[in-house]
Amino acid sequence: MNQIRDTRLTVFRLLVFAAVGCFTLFLFNFQVLQGEYYRTLSEKNRIRLIRLEAPRGTIYDRNGTPLALTRPSLDVFIVPEDFNPDYTPLLAAILKMKVEDVEEKVRHLDDAPFVPVLLKRDVSKETAFKIEENKPTLTGVFIEVQGLRYYPEGNFASHVLGYLGKITLEEYRQQEEEKVYHLNDWIGRSGIEKVFDPSLRGEDGGRQIEVNVQGRQIRVLGEKEATAGADITLTLDARVQKIASQILGTRKGAVCLLDLNQGEILAFVSKPDFDPNVFVSPSQSSERMKVMMDKMDLPLLNRGLSAGFPPGSVFKLVTALAALETGKITPETVLYCPGNFRLSPHSRPFKCWNSNGHGYLNMNQAIERSCNVYFYQVGLRVGASNLARFSRILGLGELMKLELSNISEGMIPDEEWKRKRFHDEWYQGETVNFAIGQGFVLTTPLQIVKLVGTIAKEGEIPDIHIVKRDGQQVRRDHVAINPENIRRLKKAMLQVVQSDHGTGQFARVDFLRMGAKTGTAQVPSHEPHAWFSGFFPFEKPRYALVVFVEHGGPGGYNAARLAKQIVVGMKDLGYFKEEADSLSVGSPSLQS
Repeated sequence: MNQIRDTRLTVFRLLVFAAVGCFTLFLFNFQVLQGEYYRTLSEKNRIRLIRLEAPRGTIYDRNGTPLALTRPSLDVFIVPEDFNPDYTPLLAAILKMKVEDVEEKVRHLDDAPFVPVLLKRDVSKETAFKIEENKPTLTGVFIEVQGLRYYPEGNFASHVLGYLGKITLEEYRQQEEEKVYHLNDWIGRSGIEKVFDPSLRGEDGGRQIEVNVQGRQIRVLGEKEATAGADITLTLDARVQKIASQILGTRKGAVCLLDLNQGEILAFVSKPDFDPNVFVSPSQSSERMKVMMDKMDLPLLNRGLSAGFPPGSVFKLVTALAALETGKITPETVLYCPGNFRLSPHSRPFKCWNSNGHGYLNMNQAIERSCNVYFYQVGLRVGASNLARFSRILGLGELMKLELSNISEGMIPDEEWKRKRFHDEWYQGETVNFAIGQGFVLTTPLQIVKLVGTIAKEGEIPDIHIVKRDGQQVRRDHVAINPENIRRLKKAMLQVVQSDHGTGQFARVDFLRMGAKTGTAQVPSHEPHAWFSGFFPFEKPRYALVVFVEHGGPGGYNAARLAKQIVVGMKDLGYFKEEADSLSVGSPSLQS
């Protein structure tokens, strides 16, 4: 018996020694071999890094009026690892959110449970007080004062300024190894906000805090202040922008006003517009969805540069220059308009807007009265290839450089394009339509204001921009067109406004003279588009103006009237002080 008992005691002692040895080895491994690893893990568990978002840079107009700035916002964040999910219903009730929405946000980034997740932006002070009152229960939930983008004028210049949108999880994960954007970032989605996003956003700071086992803050270990984003000054004059916007009113369309000496855009309006505040304010989600889902009016579409429209008779300026340059006509060339034109005795008629016909006209009269039949014949003399070539020389069908996004190059067709696009040959009837800005031709109001400005400055146009370039020399482009031919065309454009036969006479004012060309672009099954494109003062051109009204009817009647109101509004603001006090002109009579 004693022997059995001794054996058992020996075995027991061996087991004890083995257990002690294993435990000693475990402690050695835990504290010595892997001690650094577990110390690091412990540090991660008790230290949190709270990002301090940099205030976004302010956007100003040319006179220092703030158009987009940053205001304080009380934002609610949560660290998923520190939060007790049993209190999700309480948190949801305080934030007036659905429980499932809170749970979804908490699960938003499963692979980074210590990263703070934005739950709700711009909460009221009352909500913030309730969060603080329940802080012992709502561990991992905290309030951070951050910047919220704010547009004090609402819809004002919305297509120029653009809007912000929250970065998506997919965009966040698709970044390069060195992540520029964080999970809760708001980034520019259009306009200046998008193009200049890197400089506007600044450099974020951070706050390192120590928390206890319940996730409650014990102390601040360190802090780096955020660096605000760079400010941007636009060339827009907010006063003129507001006048143009009010004059265009509820009409669909665009207005562009260009300073021809500096290449600065003074006003750039697109209607319908939108309030960019709805994209950053959580309380305006219904308004945001209304803007985004509006497929009828397309308020997010910048009609000034992102969509192409048939230019109609404004394009006759290109046709005239192409004919003068190729020697097909002179200003004295006379052609007959009986009210319509046929390619052959049995072909369908191409109509003039004046069904009674204009009779015999030279080039200046044809521009002044916008005779279609005259330019049908001129277009056939010039040919489609030359029409396309001079269009591109004058900047049509080409992508313009401007500090905005989603710029359309329009469409200037030619024979090769049609073969590739439709697998068909080019027909003379298409040249006839081409010559008066119909058919396949599409342009943007921005391109047309550059075209008119180039004519006003006799082939020279400064680099067009919408962000101020103080201290930089103005770069100028020159087109390969004989300045003398441009001067001949300018004389005809003067008569468009100043003559009682001119289609643009409703733009006439008594304090300066302007040259212009109107357009009424036909659109199947809809009212035609109305165009007015002009420059002024005629003697020393300083400004180019384009007014485009989508389905606005006759350009000489509707768009020209709006243009006059804008020019008068500019005078009331103090523009044209150097011009002559008054010019004696007669009051306009009604013309088509």
